[in-house]
Amino acid sequence: MINKKNLFILGISLLSITFIFLMGFVLASTATDLIVEGNATSLYDEGVFTINWTAGGDVASNYTVHLYMNDVHVLTTLNANTSTTGYDWSNTTQANYTFTIEAVVAANATGTNSTNVSMYVDSTVPTITLPNYLNTTSKINSEVLTLNITVADALSGITGSFCFIDVNGTSNQTIAVDSGWCNSTVVNLTGSTDGNHTLNVYANDTVGNIGLNNSFVVQVDSTGPTITLPEYTNVTYRKNTDTLTLNISVSDATSGLTGSFCFIDVNGTSNQTIAVDSGWCNSTVVNLTGSTDGNHTLKIYVNDTLNNIKLNDSYAVQVDTTAPSIGLTISSYSTNSLTIAISGVEGACTATGSGTKTILDSTLTVMGLGCGITYPYTVACVDLASNTGTSPSTSFSTAGCGGSSSSTSSLWNATWVVNEDQFTNGFTGELQIKGRMKVSIDYENHYIGLLELTQTTAKIDVSSEPQQATLTIGDSRRFEVTGDNLYDLLVTLNSIENNKANITILSISEEITSATIEEEVIKEDTALEKEEIEYVQDDKTNLTWLWVIIGLVVIVVVLYFFKNKIFKKK
Repeated sequence: MINKKNLFILGISLLSITFIFLMGFVLASTATDLIVEGNATSLYDEGVFTINWTAGGDVASNYTVHLYMNDVHVLTTLNANTSTTGYDWSNTTQANYTFTIEAVVAANATGTNSTNVSMYVDSTVPTITLPNYLNTTSKINSEVLTLNITVADALSGITGSFCFIDVNGTSNQTIAVDSGWCNSTVVNLTGSTDGNHTLNVYANDTVGNIGLNNSFVVQVDSTGPTITLPEYTNVTYRKNTDTLTLNISVSDATSGLTGSFCFIDVNGTSNQTIAVDSGWCNSTVVNLTGSTDGNHTLKIYVNDTLNNIKLNDSYAVQVDTTAPSIGLTISSYSTNSLTIAISGVEGACTATGSGTKTILDSTLTVMGLGCGITYPYTVACVDLASNTGTSPSTSFSTAGCGGSSSSTSSLWNATWVVNEDQFTNGFTGELQIKGRMKVSIDYENHYIGLLELTQTTAKIDVSSEPQQATLTIGDSRRFEVTGDNLYDLLVTLNSIENNKANITILSISEEITSATIEEEVIKEDTALEKEEIEYVQDDKTNLTWLWVIIGLVVIVVVLYFFKNKIFKKK
């Protein structure tokens, strides 16, 4: 018979042995000595690290990982170990991560939980500021930039942090963070083109998060201002006793013109400094004292806000303090005109003397003169610098007229007075040779007389200052009699009948031009040629009649001779 007491003792013993066995197994499989490896600091990391541990006496093949974020259980992962006693973690979500490791000792059986291990993931970049920097500071690319940069990080901090400064992709500089600052006085701008350049300032925190501040720029300006003289006529003429007016336009597209000046140099001595005002440097008193005759470059220097200096030397002034030296010589002449060569012509020239005077280039043409008369002339020229030169009074004679008389009062047989209204509206009358018409122009008396007449031409004399012209039938000629370089009188030859010329005179006021002068010369030459042909035809006609008369005389003489000879034979 089994002793109940012994059976109870045996049961208790077996239960104790089983409990001790199981407890030993569990204790042997608990993960211990959890550590984080691959982390940035003991407390912070960017989110990629490994958790390693030490296995218990009996090594389990699988482990369950329990995850807490900011003390809240969020995940249990079975069989999560990535190595025998390790677990790789990767998550950059910023939080405090706590891990507990539990061994899996058999199917659906786990060991005891390990102790906890924690790591704070910092994914926030550091804060970067430039508190002392004036945004859009202007610099020349040969200068350096001063930057005082603050760096702060509220989590992992800035242990071992650096600032990396990039201005234009080439001027890179690395500065260690010292007490929350990256300071530099030698940030170079070499190679930077004109314009705004972003300051790219990078900084890392302790765990390697990299921040960027690109909200500041530097304005690079290495180009001088633009200088123009929009109202200046290049190579303007001036005497060296004159002053020059300059309106100088200045602009600078980058740094501007604060505190800018124009420095004007004409001949190395006449220097003048003018402050830029609203984009202009204006002066009416740029002096030319001491400048010799000739071309002088206007050197205009201007600085911009950064003191970039630009030179404009594309304009000049022509200094001329010497008056023209004018001389007159005869080129050709006819019975009613003179062509006079003018030497030393500069600028605008005017002539004084009788007749209708026109200057074209270096030639003085005088029309409407009397034949065989000597006329004095002077020519005055005003050059582009307003220097005036006058020729000596020089006399020239027209070709002789072969006995035709001057237009003195003794020449004329009859004078018809034409009143102002008739002259204004046009007066037509018939003139015989030595007949004339009288008109008043600018309160002075003038006469239009008929000197010579052929079947197709009439020679007209206009005085008080004698001017003569030959007209063909239907021809009109213009005359200037008041010295104002405007035609005052128009004479038209309408017809010739019974040794009388039908003539119309009309008051006009027309500008004398080179074209009108050429027109008058052509008309005069045409009329003279026609007159000459008519004279030749008259000479031929007279010669024919002479031969007829001679022939008749010869016939009479022959008849008389034969008649006398017959009578003598009887």
